[in-house]
Amino acid sequence: MVIHAEALTGTLVYDLLVNRAVPIFLVLFGLTSSLWWQNRGEQRAAETLAVWVKSRLIRLLVPVWAILVVWWPLQLVLDAAPLRSPVAVVSTFLGYMPWVSTGWFVTLILELVVLFPLIRWLVRAIGIFAGLLIGLLATIVSFYYVFDIIEWMQVWLRDDGSIVSFFYFWIFAPAYLWNLTAGIGLATVPRQRRAHAAVLAAVCFVLLIAGKAWFAPRPVVGACISALADVPLAVILLWVMSRVTATGQLDRALSWCGRYSWGLYIGQMLIHSTAFMVRLYPSEAPIIARWIYFLALVIGAIVLVRIGEGLRRRTPLSRVLSGAA
Repeated sequence: MVIHAEALTGTLVYDLLVNRAVPIFLVLFGLTSSLWWQNRGEQRAAETLAVWVKSRLIRLLVPVWAILVVWWPLQLVLDAAPLRSPVAVVSTFLGYMPWVSTGWFVTLILELVVLFPLIRWLVRAIGIFAGLLIGLLATIVSFYYVFDIIEWMQVWLRDDGSIVSFFYFWIFAPAYLWNLTAGIGLATVPRQRRAHAAVLAAVCFVLLIAGKAWFAPRPVVGACISALADVPLAVILLWVMSRVTATGQLDRALSWCGRYSWGLYIGQMLIHSTAFMVRLYPSEAPIIARWIYFLALVIGAIVLVRIGEGLRRRTPLSRVLSGAA
């Protein structure tokens, strides 16, 4: 939400921490997803796979459908652009939503949910170190050939010229293999080794940031280095959070944000998209207005989550969603 409000744009905190939120989240996605599979055990692999796909798609897609039921009429009423084709409307309900502001993240997560069981199986088959190496190389190659990938994706997905070009790279799964394989690897690190891992990560992070500064005249190389630095940054932040004593209201607030993180994201996506429809752009506003917009995103997302939870409890879908938790 700080990213979309552009409240800290141009600061070191924004560049090194805030704007790295999605890559850090993907490391956590690899970690928590791997732990989920470990907790299920290795018995009945087909049944576990079915539970994984069904539960994740239900939890992810149903809130998206609820938002789209509101978003499409809003676009028709508020946006000067003509309504998209019926194919575009149906595509968004299936998770492919380049026309919805920040909807690329929805497409990416659905894609990774489907791919994760295969990625995890491959990493276990070849070994964690080989998996990390392949993930590292896949991310480097993806970022180095970013514009070639965009051009290929535009042709493959039959772009009609209406989609922002970087959308194609943002949903390109191989670019995030380093994050996912690192998350899978972190799930195997014993508790007594986590401090050592954090120290090693801190050294790697400093070296990578220094390397990025060195290659500043070459933006593509700098982007590659930033992508590699996201993993050690995630390890550092995990260790820091483990040392923070969160009690009382803070502990409950953080737990609530974690539990409803998807709803919060979807909620702010609707608000942010609506703001763009009415030509309200944070980048053109003074800094105080950007922070006000940030608060609007937070409060609006929380309200929408509460509304969604209330509706969920009053519908037959509640049992399905509870079973998918």
